[in-house]
This record gives sequence, C-alpha cells and structure tokens, in this order.
Amino acid sequence: MTQSKRKTGKKKLSRFGRAVFIGIEAVLVVSILFFSWRIYDVLQSYRQGDTVYEELTVYTQAGRTDLPAAEDKGIDFAALAQINPDIVAWITLEDSLINYPVVQGSDNAYYLEHLFNREVNHMGCVFMDYRSRPDFSDFVTPLYAHHSSNGAMFAGIEKYKRQDFYETHKSFTLRTPEGEYLLEPYTGLVLDAAEAFLRIDFTDVNDFVSYANMFNGQSTFRSDITIGEDDRVAVLLTCTADFDTARYVLYCRLSKVR
Repeated sequence: MTQSKRKTGKKKLSRFGRAVFIGIEAVLVVSILFFSWRIYDVLQSYRQGDTVYEELTVYTQAGRTDLPAAEDKGIDFAALAQINPDIVAWITLEDSLINYPVVQGSDNAYYLEHLFNREVNHMGCVFMDYRSRPDFSDFVTPLYAHHSSNGAMFAGIEKYKRQDFYETHKSFTLRTPEGEYLLEPYTGLVLDAAEAFLRIDFTDVNDFVSYANMFNGQSTFRSDITIGEDDRVAVLLTCTADFDTARYVLYCRLSKVR
C-alpha cells in the first residue's frame, strides 16, 4: 500500500519570481551606491570649500602678517581681485563661521555652484544680487548664500530664530574697497520663495521705508531698530528646512562706520 508523500521545504520561486527578486536586489544595491556616492560627493565639496575659504583669510585683517600689528590691516581687496575680480566685499559675524568674501556675478545662479576661486562646488559663494549697485548705495541690497549642512555659508543666520542669539550677535562687519559698514539685524523671519517678498525697486523713499519695516511685527527676535528715510538695508537670504520653498530672511540696517 502506497501513500502520497507530503511535500516539505520552501516553495521554489518561479523563473519570473526569481527575476523580479533579483531585479529588486539590483535596484536596492544601485540606490545604496548612488546615495553613498552623493553623501561622499557633498562631504568632499564641503571639505574643498572649507579649505578654499580658510586659505583666503590670509587676505583679511585676522590673517595678514605683512603690516605692523598696530596698523589697521583691513582686507587686501587688490589681492582678492587678482583671484576673482567679482569681489565686492567681505562679511564677518564674530563668534560664527560667517567670514567670507562677497562677490557679484552677471546673474543669481553662477555662484550657487562655484566657489570664490570659480571652482565648481556645491558650497558656492556669498553673492550680491546682480541687479544691485556694488557699492551698497541702493535702498535695499540682497546677499545670498547656501544653508550648508556643515554649518558653513549662511547656515548661521538661522540662529536668529532665537532671541538669545540676537542679544549676543547684534551686528555683522561688512568691509568694501570704499569703507567699512555695520549690518545690524532688526528683523528675521521665514518667508516663501514662491512668493514675491523681496523688493529692490521703490517709487520713492516713503515706499522704501514702508517696505523696510513691513515685517517687523513678524520677526523671530525683538529689536529696537526702525528704518528711517536716511537708512539703507542689506537683506541676507538662505534656505531653511521649515518647508520646501522656505527661506530665512534677515533684514539688516546698513550703516557706514568709515
């Protein structure tokens, strides 16, 4: 008397099933390799960018050694212009990573992907709006830079979301070939890049004053500064993670020191 044998073990995949399984594995491996390469590429870009900007500090007040210690060393704009003639200023925020040259290109795209020395790099460069006067004489002068995940470029301005940070960082130093300025933050907030919040053209001085103060009540920190007819404004802009098209926008009073 015979009995049917009970089949044991795992059920074998069909040829089609095996092909699908192998395909999924291949996609996963390729995805892991791609994202690993992207992370490596970004980290390499940051390292390269940090090195370039660190080397440029030799042309700043802190880095120059060619002048007597008692003499105001300033910025060697002539030497920086030999590297890149697009140089218009140098911006510094004490006790932060913000210590960079400012350039002005022929559009607002090139320096998103190029360092000061014009090498292609995701870190980019701090740059002035191409439509602005390079001497900062406009009513409003925008300055743009990336929010790098390593804290570089303009990532630090997002710290103005905290009142305590504002209290200990009430001014940037901006040096140009013509003189030295203070940038005094008075309003900072998250705005949507999809909306036309930034203005650089005004019908008259009253139109400018109205715009310069319109966001004061929405600021992430409290300041006593109110912009008047004789003032000028610099606006620092960078990305922020609040939503896809979010920008942190820092409005600063621009005052010439010398």
